Amino acid sequence: MHQGVQVLHGGDRLSASATTLVLRSSASKMTHPGLMTLLNVATAVLGYERPRYDFVYMPWAKLAFVNFEDPQSCRAYFGVIQNVCKLSVEHPGISAVAEAYIQGLAHNLAFFISKCGMQAINDPRAPLIFDQGEEVLLSDAINMHVTPQLLAEYRRGSTERVDRRPQQVRWRAVHLGDAATGGATGSREPP
Repeated sequence: MHQGVQVLHGGDRLSASATTLVLRSSASKMTHPGLMTLLNVATAVLGYERPRYDFVYMPWAKLAFVNFEDPQSCRAYFGVIQNVCKLSVEHPGISAVAEAYIQGLAHNLAFFISKCGMQAINDPRAPLIFDQGEEVLLSDAINMHVTPQLLAEYRRGSTERVDRRPQQVRWRAVHLGDAATGGATGSREPP
């Protein structure tokens, strides 16, 4: 492993069925235009006639999720992005890439809706969806790929099928108005 390369869950390998990658930045350098440029350059480097990604979501400047049409395309893009990370220049702001916890277009869409609500489809930071390399409306993709049962599963918080976080991960809920306890008023542990 090259010096300066971060290792994420999954590290330098992908499961055989992986279609979704998570990209991280150690600094707030990643931009949406930079991410799209990287994906489009990777498409050309791989010799593809059109992009093979169908879901691009960058909720924060340090985090992005990209789903690909099939595991072979995911593995190919993973190799190119991993090489960019190994350059240690963080261009375009990406310092690490790994297999995401949630896999597949339908599951990523259902997770987005369950966490952000349908009103978020009009947010400028909402996921971009592509079909055969052409951008499509997020609402159309949701109607086409997300079943009521899948959405209900995510809204109930059922994570047994998609949650592969190590069990030692802990979250702390912080409420800014509780100065007497330093802000920490509760915690939640994964199921």
